Amino acid sequence: MGDHIVGMKKMKEISATVKGANEHSTKVFQKSFGAQPTQKAKTGDPAPTTPTESDMDKVLMKSMLALDEAGRSYAAGLDDDACEAFLRKSRDEQVAEVTKHAEAEKAKADAAAEDEKKKAAGDPEVNALREKVASLEAAATADKAKARDNELREVAKTKYAGVPKAYDVLKSAEALSEEARAPILANLDAQQAIAKSLGTTFGDDDAGEGTAKAKFDAKVEEHAKEKSISKSLAYTEVSADPANAQLVREMRAEMAG
Repeated sequence: MGDHIVGMKKMKEISATVKGANEHSTKVFQKSFGAQPTQKAKTGDPAPTTPTESDMDKVLMKSMLALDEAGRSYAAGLDDDACEAFLRKSRDEQVAEVTKHAEAEKAKADAAAEDEKKKAAGDPEVNALREKVASLEAAATADKAKARDNELREVAKTKYAGVPKAYDVLKSAEALSEEARAPILANLDAQQAIAKSLGTTFGDDDAGEGTAKAKFDAKVEEHAKEKSISKSLAYTEVSADPANAQLVREMRAEMAG
């Protein structure tokens, strides 16, 4: 190349700073070509001169100034020879080259994204196996829960037959720690003992109107609503209240007769 052509590395530096303003671009070119208009000459040294446009490669300069942002970005990524060759092409050729490069980069990005998607999705056979294992585990968990539920129902039916909603109490206590469950089970035992001493099962529907059993059930219902407590707890409290001692004795006598 002639002495007037600057190394393409400097050309790329220029292309990265050119923003379309001719005046600014000219100053950048002048600086890149080695001239410093503001530099003062030392005594005895020849005064520095500012190169004119004739000292530059007019084709490269004009081509660079005409590039848009995409073109400048593309040119900055080329090596020196490729950048010079690009700048010497016609405008249409430059646009076509930049467009082709952008399309190629997009295709690579899309392919990489698809690969990542496939990696994240995993192998279809492995995924199918995982789903099968998960399904089997879910079924096993459901079976275990059902078996446990049947156990609780059996305990409520046999051990706490005289306690209302014993199953619900046992079920709600399942998630608690053994320490927290202890007083609940003790309360169930106390309620069952009372029910057994009365010789009845709480909640029997065969108590006739006006009987001691009907009066007792009514007191339990009223007490539960008034205190906003469960019927099982209300049953315990009504039974233990000395004011209801006579009613409890009458109810016991009814059941014994």
